[in-house]
Amino acid sequence: MRSFIGKPYFGGRIWSAKRNVRSVCGWSAVAKNFPVTILNRLKDNKGLLDVEALGVLKGPRSKAAKEFANFFISAENNESYNRGITEGPVNKKSKASPDLAKFLYKPEEVATYGYYPDFAYISTQLDGWTKRWEAEIVPLIRKG
Repeated sequence: MRSFIGKPYFGGRIWSAKRNVRSVCGWSAVAKNFPVTILNRLKDNKGLLDVEALGVLKGPRSKAAKEFANFFISAENNESYNRGITEGPVNKKSKASPDLAKFLYKPEEVATYGYYPDFAYISTQLDGWTKRWEAEIVPLIRKG
């Protein structure tokens, strides 16, 4: 899930956005030029935490694929790669770039502010949600 920055409200002072906690792609760039406050540390409110996964399928090149995966997610490479794509790191030993750190939960904040979705449930509902989104929301967006 990538950041989705919504249409500015009338007056241009407030933007709404749907985003997950680690995916702060647009916000660090926006924050270089405009004041940005991410409301991800509110009492009785939890932010969606997504999960990145890297799988190696069984096959003739599995060993090479595992070697690449381990190389790719090593602390140094994960830190460098994620700095380039303005994402939070997935390796616990990697550090987020300073521009992103203020937007990310610290490990001790995850239990208080983070929410891991029930992906099994989501997978049973996604088709219906997508159809509803296309029927109810997309027409509104197209109207402008």
